[in-house]
Amino acid sequence: MPFFTDNIRAGASGATTGYEIERSLRMDGSNGYLTRTPTSTGNRKIWTWSGWIKRTKLFNEDYIFSCNSQSGNDGIAALYWKSGNNRLQFYFDTSGANPYGDINTREYRDVGAWYHIVWQVDASNTTHRIWVNGVEENITGGQPPNYDFAMNRSGYAHAMGSQAWDGHTNRGDMYFAECHYSDGYKYEASDFGEINSDTGVWSPKEVNITYGTNGFYLKFDDNSNNTAATIGKDSSGNGNNWTPNGISVSAGVGNDSLEDTPTNNFCTISRLDSWRSSTEVEEGGLKFRRHSNNFGPARGTFAVKTGKWYFEFTKGSGLVQAGFVNTDHNLNYNGGDVGLNSSGSNPCGIAYDSRGYWYGYTGSNPSSISDDDIIGVAFDADNFKFYFHKNGTYYGSGNPSTGSNGIQPNASNTVTKTDDMMFAPYFNGENGNGHANFGQRPFVHSIPTGYQSLCSANLPDPTILLPNKYFNTLLWSGNGASSRAITGLDFQPDWVWLKSRTNTDYHQGHDSVRGISAGVLFINEPAPEDSNYPLDSFDSNGFTTSADASDQQNTNGQNYVAWNWEEDTTAGFDIVLHNLNSTGSDFTINHGLGVTPAAIFAKNRDANHSWRVFHQKIGVSQTEFLDDSGGVSGNANRVRAVSSSNFTFRTNSSGNFVFYVFSEVLGFSNFGSYKGNGDSNGTCVNTGFRPALIILKRTNSAASWVIHDDKRSGFNGDNDYLHPDNAQSESDGSSGTLDILSNGFKLRMTAGTHNGNGDNYIYFAFAQSSFKYSRAR
Repeated sequence: MPFFTDNIRAGASGATTGYEIERSLRMDGSNGYLTRTPTSTGNRKIWTWSGWIKRTKLFNEDYIFSCNSQSGNDGIAALYWKSGNNRLQFYFDTSGANPYGDINTREYRDVGAWYHIVWQVDASNTTHRIWVNGVEENITGGQPPNYDFAMNRSGYAHAMGSQAWDGHTNRGDMYFAECHYSDGYKYEASDFGEINSDTGVWSPKEVNITYGTNGFYLKFDDNSNNTAATIGKDSSGNGNNWTPNGISVSAGVGNDSLEDTPTNNFCTISRLDSWRSSTEVEEGGLKFRRHSNNFGPARGTFAVKTGKWYFEFTKGSGLVQAGFVNTDHNLNYNGGDVGLNSSGSNPCGIAYDSRGYWYGYTGSNPSSISDDDIIGVAFDADNFKFYFHKNGTYYGSGNPSTGSNGIQPNASNTVTKTDDMMFAPYFNGENGNGHANFGQRPFVHSIPTGYQSLCSANLPDPTILLPNKYFNTLLWSGNGASSRAITGLDFQPDWVWLKSRTNTDYHQGHDSVRGISAGVLFINEPAPEDSNYPLDSFDSNGFTTSADASDQQNTNGQNYVAWNWEEDTTAGFDIVLHNLNSTGSDFTINHGLGVTPAAIFAKNRDANHSWRVFHQKIGVSQTEFLDDSGGVSGNANRVRAVSSSNFTFRTNSSGNFVFYVFSEVLGFSNFGSYKGNGDSNGTCVNTGFRPALIILKRTNSAASWVIHDDKRSGFNGDNDYLHPDNAQSESDGSSGTLDILSNGFKLRMTAGTHNGNGDNYIYFAFAQSSFKYSRAR
């Protein structure tokens, strides 16, 4: 099989463009919303609303779509985000009842990408249905009564981005795009979107529906004025235009007509990736505000390894900073304004301080920044150079277009850049604020030649467009059959790791290179290979459990999970067998990846010998034990060197070994580290994709390994987990563990297994979809 370098691996290609959305409308959380009062009455019991929404501020009661009351609160119908826990809520108010509540317990707190929401109501049959990103939700919170609501009633106000009563309060801080509404007709998600065959991601499509009397189609594509006939224009043919309130289309930081859309997602400042409660992210994620003493930073939602990138930051008032920093820089480091200069925070980046200072760089001071001045930030990730300008004049005669006079982090405690690092926009301040522009509106100053704005269209195509062709999770309920085909994969697996979720059975590892007859390696035990628990076969779409092991693989009434990988250099995975026939010596072992491994799992098949784990963030000087909860060890028996063609391994237990060898693949796999903060508003980890599998391990002290996936519980707020180092049944995650996001994951648990304060962690993550295409979760 041929070898490939990291940026030209086999399989790299772009996705088809499909249906494109040009613009969105930002509701800024304070002023902006849309209203319309029908002049003709339509169907007051049946309607369908569809829209794409990007959230930017969480834990508020933000209204999506609603109508006013008819008398008192009677007749209200509304869909909104619930304050406190970010669940979708509905509200139906009648003369006899006011059913309202959560759709279900799923929590929508992803600010990195777009959601598609369809709300279908049929009050005549006391039902309503909700789809999110093409998947119908299981509504547990109740149904509407058979009642004539004010929806579609002449003379009663409707609103988007606010509640339609009591002065249009609870205004949303979010983006709206491609909004359709049908008065009197029921439609489903498939009428508004489809799965993109190239990327496997839910995407918009051309819509063909009957709009009815009060139906509308808002494209928000005419920003020539902020009137109902332009930015609020109805493109359905009905002429049901919507009146903008507090919406601006003027140039500058207040412009609410933006190019951030579901088909070209733009970077925003992430409230999930920030520190301190007095650090706010406002106005569609484009305003950074620190309203307190002491510094509190935030990063952007986009992280890059390669390319040349540019953004602008307009100073509002007070003290602010802007720049780029590595994503494993610890934002929670309690070092005040010197956090970016302190090795304890693992910094690798530079920020321009409006007082006329550098952080992360020791060169001569730049000019101070006054209110309304603009800091331009150009980051050349390929050559690792930073360029900053004030109102168009670059510091130190820097010229990013030619590559001359760029600067690099050189503060005494700045960590050295490594190839695995990703970098994101960085903001900090003290009693100050400012507005970022990542290209979703026109830049004030010319973008340097060869540089790009931070949007998904400009991100490099992922090596693998469909990650589920190389990794996926399977779930099944045991039925006691002696031999059973477990199907659902789009490939024939080469490594199958399976576990009973409901019983204290061992974790089983099976691979095609050792073969079926070799049997199992128990992942949570140092025991040698056991031929008593084989699989019957590796199949084209899964595997078949064994009659000899039915009590461990398919017990009636038990629930099971299997994580499955295909061995392929495109996916950065190689299974290597090697006989190590002596102890205390270094063995050089070839692999077929063509790039340097980022993680290796090693096991002696013949002896009672613990699994050794190499991870690039702990390096070759130490090892972890997969079957043990201890911290990293300097045990001499470990992976001792890695290169693009081989690795060196030493053992004190001779025998036949198997090595599962992984390298990072852009948009598919990521093997990184983070520091815990001991808070339910935990560390945010940017992987560059929406994860399908996450394995965690604390390294500085003992704590069990943890494994999460996106299939078992399936939503944020309740992500269950298993421990690879023991046989325990599945642990309940309903009290909060971590959120899986469009660009990574965020810790929500305070326990040491996930997020101990000041603790060090490594992770192994595999993608559900690349961030270039992913939807919010």
